[in-house]
Order: sequence, then structure tokens, then C-alpha cells
Amino acid sequence: MSISYESIDLDKVEIVAKPTVYSGKDFPLDKLEHYDFERIMYCLYKSELAHTNCLGYQSIQLMSGVRDNGRDCTLYANDRIVAIIQCKHSARSLPVSEALCAKEIIKYCLYALRDSSLLPNIHSFTYFFTASAGFDTKATSLMKSFNSNMPVHKSIENWTKQVINSTQFLKDMQYQDVRERLNYILSHLKVQVIVPTDIELLLSKEYNSNIIAKFFEVRLVSDNAPIQHLQRSVDALLLKKQPPVSKILKEFTAASSYLAELKSSFSLDGSPQLNRKITASLLSWIKSPVKEDKNIAILRGQAGSGKSVILNHLFHSLQENQMPVIALKADVRKADSVASLEKKFGLSSSLMDSIDILACEHERIIVIIDQIDALSQTLSANRDTLRTYTLLINKLKAHPQIRVIVSAREYDLNYDADLVPLKKYDLFEAGILEIEEVKHILEMINVSGYNEKLLRLLQVPLHLELFC
Repeated sequence: MSISYESIDLDKVEIVAKPTVYSGKDFPLDKLEHYDFERIMYCLYKSELAHTNCLGYQSIQLMSGVRDNGRDCTLYANDRIVAIIQCKHSARSLPVSEALCAKEIIKYCLYALRDSSLLPNIHSFTYFFTASAGFDTKATSLMKSFNSNMPVHKSIENWTKQVINSTQFLKDMQYQDVRERLNYILSHLKVQVIVPTDIELLLSKEYNSNIIAKFFEVRLVSDNAPIQHLQRSVDALLLKKQPPVSKILKEFTAASSYLAELKSSFSLDGSPQLNRKITASLLSWIKSPVKEDKNIAILRGQAGSGKSVILNHLFHSLQENQMPVIALKADVRKADSVASLEKKFGLSSSLMDSIDILACEHERIIVIIDQIDALSQTLSANRDTLRTYTLLINKLKAHPQIRVIVSAREYDLNYDADLVPLKKYDLFEAGILEIEEVKHILEMINVSGYNEKLLRLLQVPLHLELFC
């Protein structure tokens, strides 16, 4: 089981929607996205190591991917794991329950039984447990005397079996086989909770002001009239310098060259081509009204199902309909931030500013993102580019005149943690070709005498292309 790690540069951290915090008020930790809560804890403890070094640790790393072995941050000393931080975020401000606390700690202990490097020395190891909304009464009581309470708790067997049954990597374990070793770890494991008040204290330290600015929108209670007047003046100046619509459309076309010029026929000479029904369905969806925050469509399919060709045909159909469209191939244009990605588009203004200008003259602006799954094929790979595209998608979905079409393999949509949220949007299937479509293409290249077995094989678009 591979594990991947990240060392984040705070300057490159991007927050799509920063929660607002007013001077003199508590920080709205519950308003952060779950992944941003993990990142802020990583940044705070990394800052503590850099400025005080009173924790006794030498470095910290953030876990990436979906297999984190029951921890979100790992702390090291002398190249050995000496502590971990488990983060639990609640968008509804619900405190963590006793059962959830217990099962998270049990899961890490069971992983440690499989991999001794996760818990090299039980006597010099600390399990930090932090929650954005704190812990409920039972959980607090359990954690206060954890070593004495946990091994004899009436629910320990049930909790352990639930963890084993719900975790693929642990499913071959039996509770009776691990009970004694598990109880020994639970009797000696040092558990320390980090409650919201502790996080507030860390954030209040002077040297963490840059972390506050990165994760929160800080506002003072003041008279905003002079600022609003200045903003209107700045907006007026920017308006005079904005590029014309005609120039933006040409820049969109140039930025789309990788997908627009993709080979879209079944042979090398440019024919024959096949206009698949799914292209018309996507075009119809684009033209139809959608509910708020539902302006994203996902084109999913297996490898070789022709997703890129479908989007190539869609791109040209949109241009024929004189609808502004920019098509991005995620496997080609890579960057570790949205700002860096936008520089690669070759636009006179940022992508969002360009869309705002186009929105004054056009009812719909379409953004196509092809092969986002190519960024997630190895969970141990750098995840920055994938998260850059997910951040971009979150920015785009807030604009009512934008339609976003994203293509991805079905496997990655089901199993990649950063792509799973996309499944809630409208899904379009790039399935196999119909038998009549295959026959039509074969007739166009003067092939006859085929049998049913061959026809079924050639229903996969990639197979038909290779055959042609």
C-alpha cells in the first residue's frame, strides 16, 4: 500500500472562498473546506517548528491521496515518526463523538500492527487529535483518561470490528487475533486533543499572521464609503484597459489548440468521422437552463471510449454556433496554482476577467477540461496540478453564465478523493458504439464480410480506429 507525502509552500496555497473573520471574533474554522482545515493545521505546526522548536520535532509532512493510514499530518524526529495529527472537520459545527474518536484511534493502531514504521516506539509517540468543532462530553471524558478507559470500554470489540469491516486494507484481520496487541497499544498510547481554543491561540501568535491572511478574509468594523469610492475608481480605470471581445475569442481559440487539432477521424486521412449522439446531448445541455451551482457536466467513460474526440467535435460545434469556448487538456497544461495555469493560456486578462467581458455580449461561455483523470493515475504523484484544476472548477461554477464540461475515466471518478465530488453533477456516458455505427464506418472504408464477433470488438472506438 503506497503512501504519499506533501511539504506545502504556504505562498502557493490557494483558498477558493476564504471564510470571513471580524476583528475581535473567533476564527470560523467550520467555514473552511475539510482539506483546508487539514492544511491550516499543517501550516500552524510547521510554523511552530520554525519559530519555537519547543515541540521536540524536526519536520512535518501532510498526507496526500486517499490512503492516509489514519492520519493527516506526520511529525518526525531523527527520520522516525514520533507523532501524528488526525484532523476532523465539521461544516455543521458538530462536535466529534466518542465512537468516532475511538474508531479513528483504533484504525491507526491496527495500521501500526501491519506497518511497524507507523509506531516505532509506543513510549515516545503522541497521537494529536484535533476537531474544528471540538469534542462532545463523552468523547472528552474518554480522552482525559484514555489509557485506562479505552482498553476496558464495553464497545471496544464492536468498534474494532466496524473498523476492520469498513477498511479494505484491514479486512483479513480478526479481532481475537489482534486483541491483546491492540490493548497493549491503547494502554500506552499518549493521546492529546487539540480543541478550537488551542487553534485560536496558535493563530493569535504574531508570526502566524501570514497564515491568517492566507486562510481567512479579515475585516475590520469601519466606514467603508472611502474604500468603495476608491474601488469604483479602480474599476473604471480597469474597464478602459480591458481587451476587446474579438481579441479574447481569438485567444480562446489559440489556447484550445491541443484539443481542437486532435485527430478526430477513424483513419489517417481525416475520414471517416462519426457524429456521436452524446455530442448533441452535451450541446443541448449547454443551451438549457440549469440550477444554481449545477453548471458542470461530467463526460465519463472507460479508456478508449473516445471522450477526447467527443469533446473535439463539441468544441467545433460550439464555434459553429458562435458560442465562446475554451478547451483545456489537463494532461498537457500543468501548474501548481490557478495563477500559474492562467499564464499558460496566453490571455490578455485572467480567465475569469475574460469571461466577465464575454458575458456582456454572450449568454453562455463554455469551458472544456479534458482528461483530468490523467492527473490522478498515481496517488503517490504530485497532486498540485489536480488540485489546481479542482480549484479552477470551483471558481468557474460560481458564474451563472458559464458551462463547464469535464472528462474523466469512470475509475478515477469512483476512487480518487479529489474527483469523487464531481459525481454529484450531471453525468454523460461515453459508452461503446452502436452496431449500426460500426457497420457505417466499415462500409465507408469498403470493408465487408465481417462477422458479429468482429463487430462487437469494434464497438470500442479505440479498437475501431486501430482497425481502420
